[in-house]
Amino acid sequence: MKNISKSQRIIFIIILAIVIGIICYYTYVRNTESVDITNDEEILVKTNEKTEENDGKIVVHITGAVNKGGVVTLKENSRVTDAVAAAGARGAEMGLRQAVGFVFVEVWFSCRKELFAVPDNSEICDYYHAIVRGVENGIGCVIEKRKGLLESFGAGFVAGALASFTTTLCNIFLELDQNTIRNIRQAYASIVQAGNVLLFNPNDLLLGDRIETAAVILGTGAGVLAGNTVGDMIGKTPIGAEPTIGKAVCVFCSTLVSGLISCTLLLCLDRSKFINKTITALNMYMTDDQSYRQLAADFASYAVQIADIGVDQFFCEVDRYQDIADEISTALDDDDLHEILERTFAKNSMNLPWTGRFDSFMANPQNKLVFG
Repeated sequence: MKNISKSQRIIFIIILAIVIGIICYYTYVRNTESVDITNDEEILVKTNEKTEENDGKIVVHITGAVNKGGVVTLKENSRVTDAVAAAGARGAEMGLRQAVGFVFVEVWFSCRKELFAVPDNSEICDYYHAIVRGVENGIGCVIEKRKGLLESFGAGFVAGALASFTTTLCNIFLELDQNTIRNIRQAYASIVQAGNVLLFNPNDLLLGDRIETAAVILGTGAGVLAGNTVGDMIGKTPIGAEPTIGKAVCVFCSTLVSGLISCTLLLCLDRSKFINKTITALNMYMTDDQSYRQLAADFASYAVQIADIGVDQFFCEVDRYQDIADEISTALDDDDLHEILERTFAKNSMNLPWTGRFDSFMANPQNKLVFG
């Protein structure tokens, strides 16, 4: 620990503070939700009560087990503005969640890369330094990919706003529970992200890679919905209703199911020969811009290879191959051509494609000609 720098200590303290904050928040939420509301406490809501002092307004009387009792006055016909405000708040919330998820993913992959690079039989301090380097590299990647960070926030904002508007419209005609609203929100998040990849292609992916990315997004979203469904089902069981561990069991089972489905889909897409061949075939269909970029990359690669070859050496090799071609053109028959080729191979220190006598070598069906 003596070799730990000041910046590494600061990062470690920040991570520790975040973990402690999450634990405190979870404890506070669990204690708050454990408060029982008795049947004697009531919430009386009186709407459309218009008086001379509050003409044109809705007076709502709130009593009972609430954080703050009293009278709340709402403007008449304010439901549209409330819906817009709720959509904006939900969009900002989901946008922030997407942005934070983007940051965590970059940091996680950077830490994972550094941890795999740690040699065997290393000390704990070496792993700690690897994690610190991973966090620093991850933050650097986030700064370099700040455009992607803003795109993640924008996609989350659009998904949250659309989900909020959808649930508002559905609540006008249907009665939706909280779980259905959550599923709609999650589905919109996946659909918006997949649509952004398929229609706008912000990362300029090839056709096959674009379809694969959209499939991963939709499959992951479906896995999250399945996990939420399993968690809701477990929440209705006696163990799920248990006040001490019920919520933790539901969250664990929901996360487990979501992770298993998502990981299975990723493994299938990554290791399936049929899917890989399909993606490779679809990647052949490039847009004009992608074709030009590919040609430019190929020309740049060829230019690097040509730059490594000296001019004198290049002309020397050209003359040598020209002499070989001229000598081959003077061959009168197959035997003469055979002698010229053998002499050329020996002169240029090249290995023959066969060993021993040619006829004996070719008589064995298991032998193969090896050139180069």
